[in-house]
Amino acid sequence: MTTAQLVDYRHFVLAHLKSYSVKVAPPGESFKLASGGRSRLYVDAKRTVLHRQVHQPLAAILHEEVRQLGHVDAVAGAVLGGCHLASIVATYAAVRSEPLYNVVYVRKTPKDHGTGHVVEQAWGRFGEWVVLLEDVVSTGATAKHAVSALREEGFDVRGVVALLDRRAPDARTETIEGVPLRVVYRLEDLELAAADLAAIRSEGP
Repeated sequence: MTTAQLVDYRHFVLAHLKSYSVKVAPPGESFKLASGGRSRLYVDAKRTVLHRQVHQPLAAILHEEVRQLGHVDAVAGAVLGGCHLASIVATYAAVRSEPLYNVVYVRKTPKDHGTGHVVEQAWGRFGEWVVLLEDVVSTGATAKHAVSALREEGFDVRGVVALLDRRAPDARTETIEGVPLRVVYRLEDLELAAADLAAIRSEGP
């Protein structure tokens, strides 16, 4: 994968996000976020990442971000947004004859039937090093929970890769739970109207 191809892929995926996933509420209205907070900005990333034309370019982008964190044995997805991302990255690596990754899913709460697991994983573990994938970071709470859950299962979390960090610049962190955070896109990349961007930045976590 060349640098030029990755740049083209980043432009392609971002264009889809801006066209199909970004929603801005009118002044005085807001969306409820997964974190429990409210914001005029809602990014429904699934409308982009689940599209058939986006799978391959997005997988290539995320795979490169995972590679930047060094050797890992598995890729994990935080339910629900990160699960598809982990799966397409593992599939992308396999079809390209890259080092193989197990896939791990991390639930928000224990499963209410069967084994009651929070962390879902394959029957064979071939190493402990894992990278967590997340679609949108709003407060970081989902990623923090997932990192903690993975550690409780004996994994060594090497980093977090997020498709979008929608936090304002003064709320951003370079790590989550002590591990590096790599981000594909940030709030500014969405190219919102200046008045909307200023209002969203002032909302706080």
